[in-house]
Formats: sequence, structure tokens, C-alpha cells
Amino acid sequence: MNLFWLVLLAVIAYVLYRLFRSSNTSSPKEVGRLKGPGEYDAPIVGESHYQRVLEEICVGRSEEGVEKYVDATLVLEDSNPHDNMAVRIDIEGKTVGYLSRDDARSYRQRLKEDGHPSLTGVCSAVIRGGWDRGGGDVGHFGVFLDLPIDYNESYDSQRPEKTVEKDIYNSTVLTFDVGNPNIKELPECKVNDYVNLWKPSMNPKKISIFRSGTVGGEGKIGFVPNRYFDVISSHVDKGLRIDASIIELAHDKCKIRCKLVSKQELEAEKEKELKSHMKKLTKPYSPRKPIVFVFNAKENHGIQIGEKLKFHFEKSDFYINNPHQWHIQILDSKGNVVGTKSDENSKILEKILKTHFNSYDFDIEVLSTGKACEGYEWYKFPVKVEAKPIKV
Repeated sequence: MNLFWLVLLAVIAYVLYRLFRSSNTSSPKEVGRLKGPGEYDAPIVGESHYQRVLEEICVGRSEEGVEKYVDATLVLEDSNPHDNMAVRIDIEGKTVGYLSRDDARSYRQRLKEDGHPSLTGVCSAVIRGGWDRGGGDVGHFGVFLDLPIDYNESYDSQRPEKTVEKDIYNSTVLTFDVGNPNIKELPECKVNDYVNLWKPSMNPKKISIFRSGTVGGEGKIGFVPNRYFDVISSHVDKGLRIDASIIELAHDKCKIRCKLVSKQELEAEKEKELKSHMKKLTKPYSPRKPIVFVFNAKENHGIQIGEKLKFHFEKSDFYINNPHQWHIQILDSKGNVVGTKSDENSKILEKILKTHFNSYDFDIEVLSTGKACEGYEWYKFPVKVEAKPIKV
């Protein structure tokens, strides 16, 4: 064999070596951990086709259902014949569903912006549902991903803008799905139930949602989604009122309507309440009989049966502006304060005030004192009086 053929064979061998080596040493796909805030509020689609697989992963069904925390792998399925932008979700090496079409594109775009367009992501996830209570009451398995905050924001861009509104008082109205819903508490809830929002001092980066009648312990149905944390947290920190209630409910989902009541609306409510109290106190009123009541006198008052007393009223603005702090001072004949009638019995106070603001005076006489005032043993120095209205 001459030199030419030897050289040619060497070149062919070298080329084949390089091709073989290249095909077997291609770099593996990049895998990265995606750490979320613990909201588990990114749903997937298509689980209905993988219920048997999910049941195997959860080792069967139970009467109460499951809440199994797992790792989920987000696979960029470029070869998918129906959608070359698909993102497949695998758990324990088994396919359980996909990101929705819009979410898959947003997810890929976020990876591209972060400089990892081919990343195989891994994140925490939770499988919920899957109960079997007999009689055909069988729950669907659902999967929710815990993606990073900025990845969740890409999902938010697909949601209708009407989830954030303003009313006539400039109060903010939010509509959102509860983050990380607690399927064990949701059966205790009903549509139109009020819910409580609580920002604990131990974890001020989370706002918990509790069902009606509970807060700070049992009864937590989930969290405020991270995208609404700042606006709701700011409202809580200002001490302003929040009205929140359930508007939609399913076995594994709960939608909340949350109204952040503005200062303007609170002022309007206060003005309305004040007008109501003003109308109540100043409307025409003609007392028909004396007003009898008991008050707790000061110690060592020395009040005697048959003694005449007087009322001392605040100005009308006080009673109108402070409807929950109504009181009337009671004086002896020398003008000394011997006791106070507070709002423990608002009907009597209201009757006295309406009589006073309709230009009546009172002839007040002591009827009994001490133990003779039956039913008022819890007073230290009870004094029973009769106040006869006198038209001035």
C-alpha cells in the first residue's frame, strides 16, 4: 500500500473518531432548582388524563384526600407534535400534566430572559384532592407548582385586569384565588362567608386567610397570593379596614373578593352614622311617663331617699360625634358629681337624651339606695332614681 492510501485511511479514521466522540460527549441538558415563596398557586393542566399515575404516586386514595408535597420537573418538550413550545410536568419520573399554552410560553420567555433557555427546571409542588368517601364521592387529583415570584408574575399577565378595581370611594377591590389552599378547611366554608386576613409578626412576609370565626390558629384556609401582598400589607399596616368574603368555592380552590376600604369611604360611613345619630336624638319626641333607672354612685356619697338630683349634659356635638361613649353626669343639689350613667343601657340613655334635646328639664328624686335596689347587687353603691320630664 502506497503512502497516498495510508494518508487517506488515516484521515478517514480521524474524521470518524471525531464524529463518534462528538456524538457521545454532547453536554447534558442544564438542570436548575426553581425556589418559590411557598404559595403553590401555579396550577397545571391535563391532570385528568393522568389520574391513575397521580393515584400511584400518592399510594392510593383516602377518605380525607391527600396533600402530598413533591418535586416536579418542568421539561421543555420541543418535539411535542401538537405544540413545540410545550412544557411537560413530571413527578417521580412520570408525566402528570402540562403548563397551559400561555403559561408555557411565559415560562420559556422567563428562562430566556434569565439566560437559561434550555433549562430543565425543578420546583416544589403539591398534589391535592383524591379522596374516596364511598357512594361515588371521588375527588379529582390536582397539582400546584411553587414557582419563583417573578415566574408567577408572568402568569399574572395572562389574568384579566378586572381582578383589581376601584369603587366610587376609591377603595381597592381585589379578586383572587387563595394561595396554597387548605383542602381540610375548605369544606367548613361557604360562599358569601366573611374571611379574616392576618399578618403575623413572626412572619410579616405572609398574610394568612382564616375562615369566619377563626384567626391565628385553626381555620387557616390559605394565603394571600404574593402578587397582592404589598398592597394588602400596606393597608394592614395603616390600620385600615379590610372586607373580604368567599365568592367561589371548590374542593381544592377558593376565590376571595377583598375590599381595601379607603379613608374616603370610612369618612363617608362615619358621616352617615353621625347623621343617623343626630336624627335619632333631635327628632320630635314627647315623653309620656317618668324615666326610672339605677346608677352606681361614688363612694361615701351620702345620698338620701327623697333627695333631689340634677343631670349634667355634654354639648350636643359630643353625643352626635361619640355615639359609643354616651354618658350623663348626675349632680347633687350643691352641684357635686355623685355618679355617672354610662352606655351600659343605651335605651335609657337614648330616652333621656331625646327628652333633653326636645327642650325638657327633669325633676329627679332618689327612690332607694343600696340593697333596696334589687337586681343591681353588682353595683357597689346602687342608687335608684325617678326622672320626671318637665317641658321648659
